[in-house]
Amino acid sequence: VEAIGRVAQSDVWRWYQSFELCWMPYDIQHPFNIACCPTKIFDALGTGRPFVSTAVPECLLYPEQIRLITSAADAPDVFARALADWTPEQATQQLAFAKANDWHTRAQWLLEQLENASECR
Repeated sequence: VEAIGRVAQSDVWRWYQSFELCWMPYDIQHPFNIACCPTKIFDALGTGRPFVSTAVPECLLYPEQIRLITSAADAPDVFARALADWTPEQATQQLAFAKANDWHTRAQWLLEQLENASECR
């Protein structure tokens, strides 16, 4: 693990592409992490690399794409399995999933939901 410091948003993809495995070690008790959808989820998924995270609520929504670490003790094993089990087919599926959840697609879904909600009033 190497702390690289601040990275401009326009350069995030270069860093993620250089990693063998993407890891999001967020504090699962922090109120912000409980209430938000970290953009890093889709940045990481968009690399086609294995993705491991702590069990923040948003990551629980994607069990097919994100391997979860439930304790510090199980982290080394989860990392090792994520790398050992990774296949080109999983990478292809993950990239398709990330593309299907890009900003445009998610914004369109939100607009449709808002439109449907206003029609129900």
